[in-house]
Amino acid sequence: MFRLILILLLANLQTLAHNVKHTPVDPISGSGDNRPANHAGYGYLSTSSEAQAHEQLNFICPKGSEDIINAQKCHPELYSSFFQDISKLSSDMNESVFDQSLRNKVFEYLTMQRAANSSIRPLQIKKPSCISEQRELSNMPTLNNSRSERLEEIKKLERRVKLNRRHDVRRKSRAKLSELVKLDAIKDNQSEKKLVQAIFLYDQYEAMLAKYGCPSEEHTTKMTCLEVADLKQKVKNSFPVIFSNSPESQSQIEKLKTASFFLIGSHNAPQEMSDKDKIKRGESFYISSITDDFGIGWSDQSVDTLFNQAFEAAKYGEYDSEAGKIVPPQGDLKEALSSIKSSASSIIDEYNKHTEVEAELLCSNGKKAALTTTELSSRYPQVLRQLLLDLSPVEFSQAKKLMCKKSLNELVQDTQMNSCEGVSGSFSSKDGVRINRFQSSFPFGGNKNYSVRKDGAGVVVSSTINFNFIYDPSAQETKEEQQALFNKKIIEWQEQTNKYFNNLSSNMKPNVKFEYIAGTGSEQPIVNVSKCYNRELPDELKYRCDTVNQSGIGNWQDAGNFTFDLDNRTLAHEMGHQLGLSDEYTADFYPINSLGEDDSIMNTGTKIYPRHIRSIIQPAFNCSE
Repeated sequence: MFRLILILLLANLQTLAHNVKHTPVDPISGSGDNRPANHAGYGYLSTSSEAQAHEQLNFICPKGSEDIINAQKCHPELYSSFFQDISKLSSDMNESVFDQSLRNKVFEYLTMQRAANSSIRPLQIKKPSCISEQRELSNMPTLNNSRSERLEEIKKLERRVKLNRRHDVRRKSRAKLSELVKLDAIKDNQSEKKLVQAIFLYDQYEAMLAKYGCPSEEHTTKMTCLEVADLKQKVKNSFPVIFSNSPESQSQIEKLKTASFFLIGSHNAPQEMSDKDKIKRGESFYISSITDDFGIGWSDQSVDTLFNQAFEAAKYGEYDSEAGKIVPPQGDLKEALSSIKSSASSIIDEYNKHTEVEAELLCSNGKKAALTTTELSSRYPQVLRQLLLDLSPVEFSQAKKLMCKKSLNELVQDTQMNSCEGVSGSFSSKDGVRINRFQSSFPFGGNKNYSVRKDGAGVVVSSTINFNFIYDPSAQETKEEQQALFNKKIIEWQEQTNKYFNNLSSNMKPNVKFEYIAGTGSEQPIVNVSKCYNRELPDELKYRCDTVNQSGIGNWQDAGNFTFDLDNRTLAHEMGHQLGLSDEYTADFYPINSLGEDDSIMNTGTKIYPRHIRSIIQPAFNCSE
């Protein structure tokens, strides 16, 4: 019943946090003070981060007014504030208005794709007859080829928007700023390096779906199947140049892959090896990487790492320790890089032609019917997302109801996070709702075990974290001394975690109280605690200070392993994982996850956002009996 009345928004669930290393798909750096890093350029703007956009769009459709009224009668003290959101859905957005807005936005998107790599103004793209947007394409800004100079221009314009007090000037500057940010993100994602990275990453997700037998109904793999499918779709949305399904570009994409194999295979290869064997060598690295357990982003020998190293060597040269200087790129590396650039340029040219074909599908003529709203939404989910985010709060509420009527909500929802697997019990019962399930955040995963119960006009989130002491015989301290420090630390961590979450959630409606309980039992979740830890070492060595300190990496903390020197910020971050909060940074193992604000506790900051709290309590409301 609760799923009928709550418009609760979700964030991805995650179990482990790790250090940041290289990235398989190079992240787009922040574009100005208020423009966070993003992967796609569309589907996140008008919010403070990708993670915020993801949550804002992950709404749940109510089924009918009778169920809403019944649920309100059951728990009026909890749902008075939520019911205000429901009341906004009482009026429908006019379907024709929504349809026209979507067509305008798709045309804008196609135009932006063309404009990102063109200095021609007005842009040479014919506006279809049904597009009502009046903005002149000649007014679109052009981009500097230097990324650093583009970002500086964006920052200057942001400052101008903030300082100018004239409403009309601010409005025009804000519109230009939005265009610059979109163009910058698109141009950066059309670089030859990122196009190759995107192909490899997509192939990796394809391999994982096949490996797990997806779609799967098995409890331990179902969540992973749903998440990997979502990640694969995000790659497609972020790199339309590669995944536009333009028949003419497919041969060029194969040429791009072959050139990439040649580049990888040529790097550090024996001089006597033939070109054909070098291509086979590169392809062998590619095949072995994407078919192993994790592949992309996981190892220094994975194909993305080898490609990035070869690409940099071919572009800038390498340091020769014997000669004591940088040796310029030569021979096969230069030839392979030239082939990669040529293939990427041809792919972009074909895509530009394809955008004109796509634009013609927006309007009907005497020979064909235009694509329907549903077809357009399915074809351009990232544009649908951006359209919703650009609406006013009232328009957004109305559009949600229209999307629910037309069954378009699944295009923006997170199917994995809306699952009720492993959720049981009644919200208003003494024990509340139990969230006890395997949660995947590919390639990691772990068990979640906490409860949400009613408490007056609010709710209580209760979780027992069982800490497991691991003795380090290589440390100077005796076992008794280490045990005493363990006993002291788990109580400190319990107090600090409760203080952090309760202080920052006090303004939530309904009020949310947290009860973290430190235990030493055998039930999940279990956190190992030791003086030293590094997961990259063999099992018999990863908790020994003598090997950890000599590793050159030092201590590592994640949701399943704490060390005695754990600081308060990392503690809050890792304990957030125990309640299913997702990492919001880009790393080698998270090449394209939803990125949060820099100050978010699940990124590199200390702030907890309302979306974090909602994602924790959402399963109880959505799945309660």
